[in-house]
Amino acid sequence: GKDLKQFFSQWLEKPGHPILQVDWKYDEQKKQALVTVIQKQAVEGAREGLFQFPLVIQFENEEGVMYKSALVKERQTVFAAPMETPPLKVNIDPNMALLYE
Repeated sequence: GKDLKQFFSQWLEKPGHPILQVDWKYDEQKKQALVTVIQKQAVEGAREGLFQFPLVIQFENEEGVMYKSALVKERQTVFAAPMETPPLKVNIDPNMALLYE
């Protein structure tokens, strides 16, 4: 079975929830979208208040729709997604599976 100790600890035993700031940009030279996720509820330089969770990111471009998953566990996480053309749209948690602001 899967160890769910951390899940129950962070979502049921501790107060609060992730407050996320998400930005993205396209690097034309490297042909990749860079997504930056910052956990705003956490104090900078401290581990207290950080959540760890997978975050699904949906990219839409001329080639179609692509889904990528990033593991967020630090105050700031930068995720690179290779793609030939810039995204027209980026959706964070498109299935609304995560409780966050």
